Amino acid sequence: MTTEYETAYRRLTDDISERDLRRLFTPSKKDLDLIHGIAKKPYARLGLTIHFKAFQYLGYFVLLKHVPERIKAHIALALGYKRLPPAYRLEAYDGTKSKRDHLAALRRVLRVEPFELRAHRGWVEGVARDAAQTKHNIPDIINQLIDELIRRRFELPVFSVLEDIAREARTAIHDQYLSRLSEALSPAGRAMIDGLLKRGTDPLTGWNALKREPKRPTNREVRHWLQHLENLKRLADQMPPLEIPPSKLRFFRDWARAYDAAQMARLKGPTRYGLAAIFIHAQRGQALDDVVDIYLRFVQRLENIAVRKLQEHRLATGSDADTLIERFLTTLQADDTRGSAVRQLAALRDTYQDKDALIAACQQHLSVRHKDYLPFLVEPYEGMRTLLLNCLDIADLHCLDEASDSRALLGVLQRLRKLRRKRVITHEDAGLDPKDLRWLKEPWPRHVEIDTPEGPALDRVFLELAIHFRLRNELKSGELFVPKGNRFDDYREHLLDDERFAKELDAYGETTRIEIDPVKHVAKLRRELGAKTAQVDARFPNNPFAEIVNNKLKLSRIRRNELSPEVKLLEAEITARMAEVNVADVLVDACRWANVASEFRTVAGEKGRLKDLSLRIVVSLICYGLNLGASQTERSVRLVSRKQVAWLNQQYVTEETLDRAIVKVINCFNQFQLPKYWGSGMSASADGKKWNIYEQNLISERHIRYGGYGGLGYYHVSDRYIALMAHFTTCGTYEAIHILDGLLKNASEIQPDTVHGDTQSQSYPVFALAYLLGIKLMPRIRDLGDCSFSRAEPKQRYTHINALMDAAIKWDLIEEHLPEMMRIAVSIKAGLLTSSSILRRLGTQNRKNPIYFAFVELGRVIRTLFLLDYVDDVELRRTIHRATNKSEQFNGFMRLVFFGGEGVVAENMRHEQQKLMKWAHLAANLIILHSVNEMTRVLRELEAEGYELTEEAMAGTSPFRMGHLNRFGLMLVDSNRDSDPSQADWQPKSSGAGPENFTVH
Repeated sequence: MTTEYETAYRRLTDDISERDLRRLFTPSKKDLDLIHGIAKKPYARLGLTIHFKAFQYLGYFVLLKHVPERIKAHIALALGYKRLPPAYRLEAYDGTKSKRDHLAALRRVLRVEPFELRAHRGWVEGVARDAAQTKHNIPDIINQLIDELIRRRFELPVFSVLEDIAREARTAIHDQYLSRLSEALSPAGRAMIDGLLKRGTDPLTGWNALKREPKRPTNREVRHWLQHLENLKRLADQMPPLEIPPSKLRFFRDWARAYDAAQMARLKGPTRYGLAAIFIHAQRGQALDDVVDIYLRFVQRLENIAVRKLQEHRLATGSDADTLIERFLTTLQADDTRGSAVRQLAALRDTYQDKDALIAACQQHLSVRHKDYLPFLVEPYEGMRTLLLNCLDIADLHCLDEASDSRALLGVLQRLRKLRRKRVITHEDAGLDPKDLRWLKEPWPRHVEIDTPEGPALDRVFLELAIHFRLRNELKSGELFVPKGNRFDDYREHLLDDERFAKELDAYGETTRIEIDPVKHVAKLRRELGAKTAQVDARFPNNPFAEIVNNKLKLSRIRRNELSPEVKLLEAEITARMAEVNVADVLVDACRWANVASEFRTVAGEKGRLKDLSLRIVVSLICYGLNLGASQTERSVRLVSRKQVAWLNQQYVTEETLDRAIVKVINCFNQFQLPKYWGSGMSASADGKKWNIYEQNLISERHIRYGGYGGLGYYHVSDRYIALMAHFTTCGTYEAIHILDGLLKNASEIQPDTVHGDTQSQSYPVFALAYLLGIKLMPRIRDLGDCSFSRAEPKQRYTHINALMDAAIKWDLIEEHLPEMMRIAVSIKAGLLTSSSILRRLGTQNRKNPIYFAFVELGRVIRTLFLLDYVDDVELRRTIHRATNKSEQFNGFMRLVFFGGEGVVAENMRHEQQKLMKWAHLAANLIILHSVNEMTRVLRELEAEGYELTEEAMAGTSPFRMGHLNRFGLMLVDSNRDSDPSQADWQPKSSGAGPENFTVH
């Protein structure tokens, strides 16, 4: 059964804070005038006032006996009563005809009407079904019902009515989706699914085989994976097409993935076949993406090997040159051989019996001078050739532009596949005309196009390599896509159509405060850039932190603000007074305060029957969040077996479950007053942290920046120190493509509109898309001297900063493509695609798509405006540095939280790796929440002892504390602990106006 506390359906409780009591239940003069106009007798006025204020909070009327005494006493005091009248006098009012008349009059004034199930069932069930189209948790559907009832000005019915309507709607929608798929399956398709669920002589069923993921992409593993994908494509071709909203598809996919073959076999036929069809489609899409990832990784590996060999060759250049000169001298001497021409020719031939090796050596030697690594690609390519071609065959690439020459190049590769034994081929062999090679850019032409005695020819190996590198760039830019894939599909299919875009555009403009008319928009940006540049130019001589040296901007280093003695003293007091506590007790307390258990349901969306769910969640946090692992957790906790821990993680936990639990913790944290001294909550910083992981998966990757194999945990940390979002990806991923996702997916009460990042975050497309999404991007700039500033007008010259200014903005390009760029932004806000999926396609390899160039031009405008502020405002620079420092501190804090197993992520399945990161994120936030509560308790003690607490001192504190936690040894998990959080609304009397009016610097 769902409880009211899991939804927006409110109940009155005794533990309401003093602040909320005053804010929510103090009648205003307007309220009293209304009550006096309806009720005449004193007790009736008091009773009606209590009903009125309770209704404003709850949305429905309750009996006075169900209103807590504190609330009734507070209202009575506000009405002038010295004390609350006896209960029997007030409760007698509930049974009078006067009350019914008063409430009827109150409803008329408030323009609300009672909800009658028989009369209103039709439309309310329709609302529930609409909600169930995309939502699968009963509380979410109930919340949408509540919103709609309030919007239509109805009193809320009893909670059980809402729960029954929501449950029936969800069941009907699920049955509708799954039954439709089941009915569309052919008898052969159903038989095939049943065969996957049967256990034969092999302990692994076909259903288990569907869940297979690629290991480290060795040649052997890739061959096996391509065969697996062939099987998946064959299975998926027998499945009916999917016409289900993306959120529902993710829910059904997670449900199917969590079940083993035996559990699937026990489901009802329509549910079983529908879930299986969805899961097969999902696995096929993921496998297609994996093949493209493998292809891109192999091409990148080729390039890395060649670059490394070029560097190694440079070290040996001297000896190689000597050898080549000796051979050249021998050739010259052979030319002087006395005798006939035949004898001279024979002598010459003797000097270059290894002609091919000599040619290769000469090419490699010359490549050093030109910094050309292409000759070093040949040797490693021979071992990868078949795999690369097989990946392209099975991926079945398509072009956005049907006239693109990439389509023809795919056909060329197929022709060349049969010519492996021929190194030199004709244009006719390749099916190419000489003019078809105009796409080749230096230094490729001098390697691909060669001269022979028979005439112009082509080097087959270099031609194949040139095509592979071209296809790599086309895949990254989105010019090539994989039909039925997930990440590499045709992004245009996810954009809003013209009709819906027109409907959403006005609301988008109001939300983001962006001018939607292209002409007015460009004119406004043009004026703003011109005015800002002139302002900074005029103030530049008086800027003590900036100067131009050799036409390059140089900013003086900002002095690091040392902690004041006041802050150091307060920090020392807090550290000394924080009670030592077992980390298990911290997790128990914080989970209870945030009501984390309410978000954990079965993967089918049902409320589980586990009586010890709260205990199991804490144990899972110890296992996965602290990374102790199932075996060590069983030894340390001694309450739950390793199988029980793994079962909960599989049957109750998805990434969405953990995201929702994290939101609950953030919202609970946000109720405290102390974090408001640390920041406004309107900014966040994003940074990545390398995690060590096993190598048998596609996430694990060696990267020069981080060293060693691993994956990248990417976190968005609020200026109030709490982490809002976490994402796990490869170390080689360009971090900036994920910088906007964290803010857009954040569903907590802390909603930043500004994001800070490191230097990687400052690409033009990222600035442009952030601007269109209403997000202020303010990254830290490392090499400002290399940054270019753009002019608003081509002929405009400036007195002091003219040397910094680059080419003028192409305003006509922005104006022409602004509607399409807005369509992308509105589609992202509508949840149809992610910002990372677009930014992944807007990389520097995109040289044909005009939308890319429009994003670049718009990004030049927005980045120049930011850079001008960055140069002109030293406080902005300090703010950015402080924000990014909080991210770096959080990364260090995470290392202490995720301390088990030497900090190694011991999972190879990607969805389990993502879950592990989110478990760690949840554990870290719970510890931060507990620390804030403890710090609040200590500060209250200090104030009671006469310690003067200033706003500046409290702003200098931090919740990243682990010294008081016992993380090792036997962990006694007591889920019946009696602990309550300190009053969240406490603030020191000496803090003046309070954090709402205090700007943190």
